[in-house]
Amino acid sequence: MNTFSKTLSVAILGCGVAVSAFAATSTTTPANVDKAQQRSERMAKMQAQQTALFQQADSNKDGKLSATEFAKFNTLQKAAWEARKQEMEKNRFARLDANKDGSLSMDELKTAQAKRASFKHHHKGHRDMPKPAV
Repeated sequence: MNTFSKTLSVAILGCGVAVSAFAATSTTTPANVDKAQQRSERMAKMQAQQTALFQQADSNKDGKLSATEFAKFNTLQKAAWEARKQEMEKNRFARLDANKDGSLSMDELKTAQAKRASFKHHHKGHRDMPKPAV
């Protein structure tokens, strides 16, 4: 093996180690662990809700949904989603109401819009970046 090939091999190996180390550290930060845990908890909650809705729609308790039961299941899902949307709107309103006076001023809306634009601009490139190959 000539010197160039050896140098190239060492460089490629070094890059692979660096990428692996970056991937390992970037996925185990406390913020990522918290987000992963929150995502896992949300998924578990959604699955539990799905199971409860299924059981509620399964009128004859045979573990299957007939066409009629499936229609009921869809209606239950829509109602659950509407309730969740209303809760999210309430929470969003509470976050935007900076002075907690029960109403939103134009300044509060502008501040929220500026924060959102700043966040989007700051994180814009992160979604488009390719994942490191491990």
